[in-house]
Amino acid sequence: MSDLRLEIDPLRLDQELIGQASQYYLWSKKTADAQMQYDAAKSQLSLLTAQLGLEVRKHPEFFNLSGKPANDVVDAVVVTQSEYQSAQAAVDKARHDLGLYKSAVDALDHRKRALTLLVDLWTREYYIDNQRRDSPTVEQETAEVDGDPYTTPARKARRMTRKLEDAENDDE
Repeated sequence: MSDLRLEIDPLRLDQELIGQASQYYLWSKKTADAQMQYDAAKSQLSLLTAQLGLEVRKHPEFFNLSGKPANDVVDAVVVTQSEYQSAQAAVDKARHDLGLYKSAVDALDHRKRALTLLVDLWTREYYIDNQRRDSPTVEQETAEVDGDPYTTPARKARRMTRKLEDAENDDE
């Protein structure tokens, strides 16, 4: 799992997007391989269970049983055999590996969504410098001041500038 890369560099979105498809393919392929190993381990366990069950029925005396054993007794004897326990452990490990690979593919789906959102932010100029971001927008320029629809911040600033100019002219 060490080659799984989930972090995103927001300043290299083009490179991140280019690498996303190949990384997704790699982990999807690993997931398919893990699914195949899991299915093979389950098949092996099923075959071993049938073989051990047949062995218990043919030779119950080897398993300290007398007479013809019932199905539940055969099943109980089968699960106590070391071969069965090893095969069950292989199924459990394959299931765990499959779960990890599926989680990696899910995480890459989330990464793709995050990349999409970051590209949207970029196209809306989210990453512009602070000076431009702090400048007033058209909506802010035309907003009402003190509830007066005719007084906007721009008008108020022009009025203050004229008052200051008039005050300077009066002083001369």
